[in-house]
Order: sequence, then C-alpha cells, then structure tokens
Amino acid sequence: MANEMRNTTLTPCGHRYCEQCIRECVNQHHKCPCCNARVPRCSDLIRDHQFDSLMKTVKDEKEIAEKTYFDRLIDSAGHAGSSGDETDSTKDNNLSTLELLLKKHLRVGLAAHLKYHQDLQKDFENRRHELEQKHREQIDKLMSKGFSAEETNRRLDELTAENDDQKRALESELTNCGQLLADTYDRYLSDHIPDLTVLPVKVTLTLLNKGIQIPDVVLQPHHSISDIKHVLEGQMLSRGDKIVEFGDDLTFVCFGPFSKSSVREMTQVARDLADGLQHPDAFVLPSHSLPVLQFAVKPGSVIALYGTVRCDSDRPKQCFAATFQQGSTTLQAVDYFTCCDCKFNCK
Repeated sequence: MANEMRNTTLTPCGHRYCEQCIRECVNQHHKCPCCNARVPRCSDLIRDHQFDSLMKTVKDEKEIAEKTYFDRLIDSAGHAGSSGDETDSTKDNNLSTLELLLKKHLRVGLAAHLKYHQDLQKDFENRRHELEQKHREQIDKLMSKGFSAEETNRRLDELTAENDDQKRALESELTNCGQLLADTYDRYLSDHIPDLTVLPVKVTLTLLNKGIQIPDVVLQPHHSISDIKHVLEGQMLSRGDKIVEFGDDLTFVCFGPFSKSSVREMTQVARDLADGLQHPDAFVLPSHSLPVLQFAVKPGSVIALYGTVRCDSDRPKQCFAATFQQGSTTLQAVDYFTCCDCKFNCK
C-alpha cells in the first residue's frame, strides 16, 4: 500500500487524512481540504486509532493472502503431488538453498505481474464502462430524434452491433496484452536463466609451497589458468609480497568441495598426481584449460598450486658490497650477511 495513510487523523467534519498533511493544511488554511468546513486549530483534529488498526489488519491479511497465492503457484509448479497438509515452514525446510532463492525471486516476479495485471484489468474496466456510457448516450439521443419505430429499431440494432464489436475488440486487446507480457517474460527468462555449469564460482587458491590460502576467489566461466595467475598476482601484491616468477614445474590441482584437507595432505596428493597416480577427489588442470567450462569446477573447490612460485620475500636482500660506498662521509644503512653472488664474506 504505497499511498496508505500514516497516523490517520479525523477532522470535525468527518474526513480522514495523514496527520502531518492535515496539520500543515489546517495551520495554513484553517479548513478541511475536502469540504472546506472550518477547522480553526490543530487541537480540533482527532487521531483515528481504530481506522489505523483496521488498515493494519487489512494490510496483514492482504500479505497473507498474497503469500498463500504465490506459494500455491510455486508448489503447483515445482512440487506437484506433495501433501497439502504441510505447513509453510515444513515445506521450506524441505527445500534446498537454491530452491529457496528461486522461490524468493519467483514470488517477487509474481507480485510484479499481479500488480501489472490488476492495473491492466482496471484500465480495461474503465474503458468498458466508457463504452457502455457512450452506448447509452447514443440510445438516448436516438430516441429523441422522433424516427419511426422501424427506423429506430434498425438504428438501435446498428448501435448495439457497433458497441458489441468495440467490446470484443477491447477484450481481445486485453488478452493480447497478457500474452505479449507472457511472451516477453518467456524470452527474457530463456536468455537470462543460465545453466548452473556456466555460472561464476567461488574457490580458494592455495600456494602449497608457502602454506598461503586465498579464499573467496571468483572465477568466471571464461577464466583460464592464465587468469588464475593474474588473480593470484593481484592478491599477493595486495599482501605486499609481489610474485616475481611462476616456475616451469608449476601444476594446478583442483580439489573438490568435499575433499578439503591440510596443506601437507594436499601437497602429498599433488605429488602423487604429478607421479601419474589417480585420486578420486582431485585432478590436475591442464595449463591452457578453462577450469569452470571444461572441468565444471564447483563452488567451494580448492585450486592448489604445486611447484615453484617465487615472491619478493624469497629474494636475497641487497648485499653489503652493492650498497656500501667506500669513503662516504654520510651515514649508511647496510645489511651484513653472506652474499653468494659477489662472494663478499663468503667462506
């Protein structure tokens, strides 16, 4: 009820308004907007609590009726033959998360369609009423012309036939509008309800050689192994540890949502797969594959990287010999450690 009154207030003349609206009107004009009866002061207004209570009851009953209607449509479409004695909560408990999601959106769609249909039906009734009124006016005008009975009957038959044709055309237009809406919905849903196998999925990326896990990574159906590398590079960069190299020995291993285990166990499985062994809940993703499309990677899976992945943190610090400037009079910050590249302090 988009236009429902808030804090219904009654004027002395018996008209109801929203409290804020009528108070503003009385303060400015000191009269009832409907009948112009004088209302000197806002203190003359009366809060109509009984009407508010009635409207709340009507609204609640309307929502219950709509829910019952939508649930009946949904159940008849998706649960034909189920017992009618089940309560709504019992039915919902029997639905999966995905079914509940679809049910929620279907209810919203049906509510929008119901509102559209009600508005369309209202316009139809108004138009039909106009036709009936016009027909009566034409008959009254015909009767006042003073034609003979035979001529009057002939013209009356013509007017009636014309009116019947107009009403049939109006009814046909109403039917066509409903069919056009159904066709539009059908095309839209056919184009926009995807196969579950090509939806984006959330996975966890795991760097086995570092024990790092990055959860909630979204993979699009068109993402390849290269895209996964780019995602991983971005995630590691945000952690302040830039990836500098993916080794040639790197292998991508996919673990299903029910085969999650420790990094040590996943490393052992990855090692076994690299040696040519099979595992029931894990498989190697080829280097140029599209994991979601080609292998139907499921939400909640883990894609583990087994092999060489080098980051900034793996690089040796800049050596003493490269940073120390002999003869400099300024304070120098240097690291003292053995550098195998320049042999400084090497044994």
